[in-house]
Amino acid sequence: MGFMDMDFHACDIDAFQPDDKVDVVYSLHACDLATDKSIYLGLRSGAKTILSVSCCQHSLTMKSDKLKAVIRHKAFRDKALMMISDSMRALLLEQSGYKVGIFDFVSSRYTEKNTMIRARRSEFKKQLDFEKEYLLLQNEFGMQPYLETLIGENVLIE
Repeated sequence: MGFMDMDFHACDIDAFQPDDKVDVVYSLHACDLATDKSIYLGLRSGAKTILSVSCCQHSLTMKSDKLKAVIRHKAFRDKALMMISDSMRALLLEQSGYKVGIFDFVSSRYTEKNTMIRARRSEFKKQLDFEKEYLLLQNEFGMQPYLETLIGENVLIE
């Protein structure tokens, strides 16, 4: 593909320590905690760009008194879980200095897991109070992505 100095490593994400500066961290259909671990790898290594497509969300549960009638149906609960967890991940990335976009990268005809988080380290105009919005989602849905735990336990490269 013409990329120079590209390396691939087969190891547990937690164990990976980059030797050089990281430009891009990319995870495609990362199952369960691997999504949060790969995003955190991007944060802790100071990557310029983080691209992530989550897959299953087995470690997350959701509750909501306001949306009880909607999320009692598994199909809707799974879709809501994906949207809310990726929204919370986006807010955590924005709190960490990344401009975030979320978009469908392929047709849902091919896969339901087609939503990508694209985060670029950059200066940007803050449109929301990221911490406040994150807490609102957390309080309403009783969710805490593992990424929050990873960020809270460790120091990030700024």
